[in-house]
Amino acid sequence: YGWRFLDWIKEWDNGVPDGGTEAPITVYSLFYAAALRDMAEICEACGREGLASEYRVRYAEIIQRVNALCYNEQKGLYVDVLGYEGYSEHPTFWAILAGAIEKEAAQALIERTLTTPGVKRCGFPKNLFMLRAMEKAGCYEKFSPMILSRWYGMLENHCTTWCEDPVFQRSECHGWGSVPAYEFSAMVLGVYPIENGFQRVRIKPTPLHLSFANGRVPTPFGYIDVSWRKAEEGFHMEIEESREVNMEIVLPS
Repeated sequence: YGWRFLDWIKEWDNGVPDGGTEAPITVYSLFYAAALRDMAEICEACGREGLASEYRVRYAEIIQRVNALCYNEQKGLYVDVLGYEGYSEHPTFWAILAGAIEKEAAQALIERTLTTPGVKRCGFPKNLFMLRAMEKAGCYEKFSPMILSRWYGMLENHCTTWCEDPVFQRSECHGWGSVPAYEFSAMVLGVYPIENGFQRVRIKPTPLHLSFANGRVPTPFGYIDVSWRKAEEGFHMEIEESREVNMEIVLPS
């Protein structure tokens, strides 16, 4: 199978979960399921209905087997590797992203994952997927500050560029470690394309614990500048675009 790398964390040898060199890794099955689901959508858009149907059947079978074999009912968590007692954040966010668990059950799974002792934390790059799982499950505002706080160590270590991982703590100007850059533009400022190529944009700020934010987001149609602040009389937001953009604005509830 080659190198079964999953993530650089200090608890795993060479980036592979315990038992992962011998037995099936749960996340790999979830990768496969998510790919089948997405390919079904692509095939359907291309008029390949038969192939789309085949992929959806196979997707459902994989999800059913993962939930039957890789979910520990007693702990309420997915195992890292089939047949091994090891748990990390990785199966949690991919189970949600692949659609193996949804809605309130997904929110409860995230909470158990973050609060259960002994669950291994993912490295900087993989936090992007954990944050997307929180967004999908509808609990981003509640839990994302806990995830984003993992970057504070870079400031404490006087890093001037993004670190690749939390193991070596080298400042390598690594794109994999730059997750907050995306979170700030797409979630805190809230600028996100809802049609391909930014043909249509949604601006939906997520204030989190902040009292204000401002920034500039580049798009194929020019920049979008967003500035917002909290005040006693309400929430104030200003938007300025360099070219006219079809946008939908959603204020914090």
